[in-house]
Amino acid sequence: MVENTRESHDQYQVCLYTGPTPPVLGGVKVVDLTPESVTEEAVLGRLRESGLTAADMRSKVFFLADCDPRSAVAVYAALLGFSGRRLDFADSQGVPVDAAELDRSARSLADSGKPDNPPVQVQVSPVLHPDLRTISTTAPLTPDDVSAVRYAKRVRLVAPPHSTAASIAQLIILAAIRSRGDTDRLPYLVEGDEPAPPEEDPTAVVGLCLDTLRRAAADLRRGHRLEDDTLVEKAGLTARQRTLLAASAVPVEDALRRLGASQDEESGLWHCPRPERHTHGDANASMRVVNGRVRCFRCDQERLDSLRLVMDARRLLPDEAAAWLLSVAA
Repeated sequence: MVENTRESHDQYQVCLYTGPTPPVLGGVKVVDLTPESVTEEAVLGRLRESGLTAADMRSKVFFLADCDPRSAVAVYAALLGFSGRRLDFADSQGVPVDAAELDRSARSLADSGKPDNPPVQVQVSPVLHPDLRTISTTAPLTPDDVSAVRYAKRVRLVAPPHSTAASIAQLIILAAIRSRGDTDRLPYLVEGDEPAPPEEDPTAVVGLCLDTLRRAAADLRRGHRLEDDTLVEKAGLTARQRTLLAASAVPVEDALRRLGASQDEESGLWHCPRPERHTHGDANASMRVVNGRVRCFRCDQERLDSLRLVMDARRLLPDEAAAWLLSVAA
């Protein structure tokens, strides 16, 4: 569907795998993430038990799956949250695929514009669903397909059978098409024969919500990061400095919500918590989050962490802003 570039294993330091037999890769740390079942609890439980840390994810990592494609998709969705990026994955020959390039290519796919009546639910599947708009995983996406995926309220993904690589590629492509700014919108993972939603509740969904799984895994990584900051204290750091660092590490999305800001669903941008500085109170959202920092195009010269954002928005001194952030976080 989209062209990929490949790299060899020797460029990686960590291999995350699912399957019955761990691969043997010289000089590469291998971590087993095989879940007992395709559920949020099982996937997150395996991630916790694996010993994988936030420090591991700063290495060059790839994902190798030799298992049921649904399990592979669920684990990869969790890794999107735990790593905060697209991880390279192995194709059918075991050769790593450049996931970031696949994401960029999918984001550039042309659509036919926003439909007058966007579909409530779309199913992406190898097999036609009798009651839902179905987009085939075996044919190239048309501009109408891209529009349907991009603007549908919900998307349901049926993992292509017998191919973990194709299933993960489908997930990356759908996430890229549906993204709003820097915000992912992942599909629901379904078996394929689930009924269409009832008329009285057209947004009802079935299956595993991969977006919920991704967010839970991101929260898990934040917990690891805070533990690392607590256990590995740099020499000479005072108690005050550690408090300020902890406040800076609070997820900036959490700080925005606590400041009363909201996120625009269409653009993925955030409304500024300093509306008095905007001509129209920031009616059109103007803040973008990138790599854990945020910048308002009107108010900020550079991207801010949570501590600096709260200091400016509430006009507090550093210690006051840290106390506010950490007391609310607790």
